[in-house]
Amino acid sequence: MSTLCLSSSFAPPSTRSRSRPSGRQAATTMGSLTDRECPCPGRILTDTGSAFAIGAVGGSFFHFVKGLRNAPTGARFTGGLEAVRMNAPRIGSNFAVWGGLYSVCDCTLVYVRQKEDPWNSILSGAATGGILSLRQGFRSVIRSSMHGAIFFALVNGAIITTQQSQPLSTPVDVPAVTPVEISSSEAITPVETFEKESGRGNHK
Repeated sequence: MSTLCLSSSFAPPSTRSRSRPSGRQAATTMGSLTDRECPCPGRILTDTGSAFAIGAVGGSFFHFVKGLRNAPTGARFTGGLEAVRMNAPRIGSNFAVWGGLYSVCDCTLVYVRQKEDPWNSILSGAATGGILSLRQGFRSVIRSSMHGAIFFALVNGAIITTQQSQPLSTPVDVPAVTPVEISSSEAITPVETFEKESGRGNHK
């Protein structure tokens, strides 16, 4: 999550570490990239808005195609737009609720644990899935919590693996250029250069 803050958190190549991070260091780096640049009160609004945008755009595309296929001939485009109008706000709202609740759980864990790491994301996913399934019974809560925890564990593992597998840029040593000393006997004056080019120097 935190899409808006994630883009501004990457350091330029010149300031990145040149040593390959270990698993724990990569996990800490991943947590700092996704969370530290967004303070918790603002992070909740950012995650909620980003989730709504993702749900609205994805839902609009899905239901527009579905409306085109289900509408009668001659009114397919209108049917697609009507399907978008009826379903896209609902899907965007569902995504916004999920993203906002996830961010609230994440900020709560940051406050309680006093640190930011992938465990916050995994536990927040489990808590979010469980809270949203409270009305469906205890078994549904356990199942949804496990699904949320497994999903975010896979996401965090993929991020850490990608960071560890990235090739490291090694600095290129440019040899220093030293000035060449020319003795006074080898020095060529501008007059001699002109005489050589004009051919006058051979008639001396």
